[in-house]
Amino acid sequence: MKALILVGGQGKRLWPKTEKIPKPMVQVFGKPIVYYQIEWLKKYGLREIIFLTGYRDDSFRKYFGNGDSNGVTIKYSHEKSPLGRGGAIKNAINKFNLHNENLVITNGDVLTDFSLDKMMKFHLNNNVLVTLMSVPYKSQFGIVKIDDNDNVIEFSEKTKLPFWINAGIYISSPNFFNYLPEKGDHEVETFPNLSNLNQLKAFRTTENWISIDTMKDLDDCEEFVKSYF
Repeated sequence: MKALILVGGQGKRLWPKTEKIPKPMVQVFGKPIVYYQIEWLKKYGLREIIFLTGYRDDSFRKYFGNGDSNGVTIKYSHEKSPLGRGGAIKNAINKFNLHNENLVITNGDVLTDFSLDKMMKFHLNNNVLVTLMSVPYKSQFGIVKIDDNDNVIEFSEKTKLPFWINAGIYISSPNFFNYLPEKGDHEVETFPNLSNLNQLKAFRTTENWISIDTMKDLDDCEEFVKSYF
């Protein structure tokens, strides 16, 4: 099985760190964020990786090359003009003739230590086109519990709320390609259609996961890497 990593975005909210490099190439303890993704994928036997590049494509090629130094094979699917994430996935599937393969697809700015094997088993057992990883939504702010007399009776930081969010990691089956846009976002244009067809499942997990969007997230990412890599 091959893994597609979406690394085409610039990551403007991490400026100026992303002035000359894409967000997945921002370093944490001397290694790019996407390096830790590769290490996680290797744990589950995924050693054929395709970078879906856009902004500063050269930074990935210079650092990773063909992947030999990281114990993997890396290929590149570069979009000369923005195709959107869905279009980028379709472009890569066409370029490398992946129409008949199951694929792991991940955003290039998320890290996790959850069991990909469990998600794969779930996906195959349910026989759907796409399974997405879903994690509890964690509040960015402290939660205040107030009684009927306006007394604060409880205060908790970063509480997990009773909602599930898309974690940006997917497993797809071959016919997924037919529902992808030539240009556009798969989450906006493809997933609603698959949901209506009962071809989209969520693999819910409470295992560790982080998305890196802001400077605060980058600080949290350092703690995450220290703990799990």
